[in-house]
Amino acid sequence: MFEASEFGGSSKLLWTNTGSLTTFPSQDVTLNSNDYDLLLIVFTSVNSADVSTIIRKGKYGHLETIGVGSTQTVLRVREVDYVNATKLKFGSGYKITLAPSSSISARTQDDAMCIPMAIYGIKL
Repeated sequence: MFEASEFGGSSKLLWTNTGSLTTFPSQDVTLNSNDYDLLLIVFTSVNSADVSTIIRKGKYGHLETIGVGSTQTVLRVREVDYVNATKLKFGSGYKITLAPSSSISARTQDDAMCIPMAIYGIKL
């Protein structure tokens, strides 16, 4: 588990997904504080363990996981836009399937990809 104190900082839970963890359509999320330097977003996706990403205050980012198989590679992705200090906009989830030739075989919207579970504010 992440501990901000290991890096000389502190963390605070700013948002929890109280809805479905099986689908997450594009939507705005309101954070309960603007007192942070970084955001740690914990998310899940189909057939993946919980993962996280860090986004700097004022910047945009994305959530992504990748699965590599013998016949294809699957990239699961969702964009995160910084609206203001207490609001983030999560885009739709996408599943991108790559063939062995590295060309995109399919890009489909799938809101079961990269579902945010919790957002922590990290103060350094």
